Amino acid sequence: MEYGTQTIGCQVTSCIFYTDGNHCRLNSIVVRPTHRSYAGTAGESFCGNYAPRMG
Repeated sequence: MEYGTQTIGCQVTSCIFYTDGNHCRLNSIVVRPTHRSYAGTAGESFCGNYAPRMG
């Protein structure tokens, strides 16, 4: 399988992978459903790679 080149935009400043300019330092992310995953809207998922900044 061949993958395309993507840019991951992120506005979650509390995540350790967040960088200035609303970017994510990861090469790829996992998107997981929220507890209401059958609602059928885009807001029902989030980044499964989130890790809080310490400090």
